[in-house]
This record gives sequence, structure tokens and C-alpha cells, in this order.
Amino acid sequence: MLTSLKAMGEQKAYRLEGEALQKANINLIVPYMANSNPLLRCAAAEAMGRLAQAVGDAQFVASMAQFSFDKLKSCRDAINRTGFALALGSLHRYVGSLGSGQHLNTSVSILLALAQDGTSALVQTWSILALGLIADTGGGMFRGYVEPSLSLCLRLLLTTPTANVDVLQCVGKLVSV
Repeated sequence: MLTSLKAMGEQKAYRLEGEALQKANINLIVPYMANSNPLLRCAAAEAMGRLAQAVGDAQFVASMAQFSFDKLKSCRDAINRTGFALALGSLHRYVGSLGSGQHLNTSVSILLALAQDGTSALVQTWSILALGLIADTGGGMFRGYVEPSLSLCLRLLLTTPTANVDVLQCVGKLVSV
């Protein structure tokens, strides 16, 4: 499924049209966003971004971003939060130009807040990774978020225990973007 969405998204001549087909794809992807296997969560987040790319409609992208925002606000467990945080990064990676500046602001604000939550190193890691995806593809639109992101990185480098290697590696990747 991921490969077909990738191919369709990269082919500018074809679009995934039809609400029923879009809904069917969403219903296939969303359950894996909360899967206990991190590889499946990662694939689902990637598929979410590729689906938005294949649809190529700003309203669809906005609804997927809002769906992720709502899930991040309502779900308190680390598994759901990691999947939907990475989904935000994937949405911006593949269709960031279709989303509005408001969605960029909301996404970055949510990811910065999740990355500061010291109760779960797993959520911190995936949030920083998603923030890096947005920074990497955001171009000039990300300029206003460089200072808060670097401030977060410095704070995490000073306060994160050295045993949380994944968090520190993601901070390094974010700084190098």
C-alpha cells in the first residue's frame, strides 16, 4: 500500500479521488498508528503523508492534520502519541506546501510541547524526529521556529540523562538540519 501511495503521489498526472476511496485508505492506515510495533507505526505515519500527497487537496490535508491534532490532545498513551506525532511530520514532509501557515504553527507548537515532556523518552524521540522532518522540508516557512527549536535542543542536551541515547541522537539530527 505504501509503495502504491508513493508512486501515485509522485505522479502529478494522477490523483486519488473519491471520498469513499480516501476514507477506505484512512481506515486501513489509522489503526496501525497505535500499533505496539514501532515499525508499523512508522509505516502508517509515512502512509498518512503519502496518502495526503496522492490526494493532493488542501482541504484533505487540513482534515488529516486536524485529525492528528485531535488524537494527540485526546490520547495520553505513548504509543498513540508517537504515531500521530510522526504523522504530522510526514504530512508536512510530503504536502507541507498545501497546508496553511496555521497548520505549521500548530504542528510545531504541539511537537515542541511533546518534546519537552520528560515523562516519556519515546514520545520525546518521535516528536523531535517529526520536528526535524518539518524543519527539513519547511524551508523559509520554518524560519520563525528556528530559535524555539534550538532552545529546545539546548535544554534537552542539558537535562536529558545520557542513558536516553535516542533522544540525544534525535536532538543531534534536528540541530544538523
